[in-house]
Amino acid sequence: MVEEEIQINKIFDSDFSEKYDIGLEEFILVFLRSFENDMIKGKTRFQKLIYLINKEHKIFNELNYYRYYYGPYSDALEDALRNLRINRLIDERTTYFDDTGLNFQIDLKLSEKGIQKAEEIKQKLGEKFGPLEKIIETTIKENNFHSMPLKKLLKIVYEKAGYSKRI
Repeated sequence: MVEEEIQINKIFDSDFSEKYDIGLEEFILVFLRSFENDMIKGKTRFQKLIYLINKEHKIFNELNYYRYYYGPYSDALEDALRNLRINRLIDERTTYFDDTGLNFQIDLKLSEKGIQKAEEIKQKLGEKFGPLEKIIETTIKENNFHSMPLKKLLKIVYEKAGYSKRI
């Protein structure tokens, strides 16, 4: 069996990403790895969690957030997720909340292949991995942003983004 080559885009667009030798897609894998087997409940939540990390630590300039229905949204982040899904590094699970097909949530977690790739990234980063993990821990987990009700998270994100209300 031939091992397929995984294409991960690696663009350094900030001092932080260059210092830590990590591109956006690799950071997403490290981020999802930090939640082990837990799923990130919804792409909206995922977008906001990465927004909060990026707002505080200026990790990636390329995200170019703009105001969208539920606050700051990044097409670059969505494109990175799409590439990781195409390469089977993340799994998505869609949950429908009614029969219309309009009320749903897409949850995210690493696939088995993604777990292996995240471990490779951890090994490659060596001592640089600890500070990255600490950023996720202090920005997201200690504030319980990953598990709080979405409405509460959105209120916090709106405030940090300077939005007075949802559009």
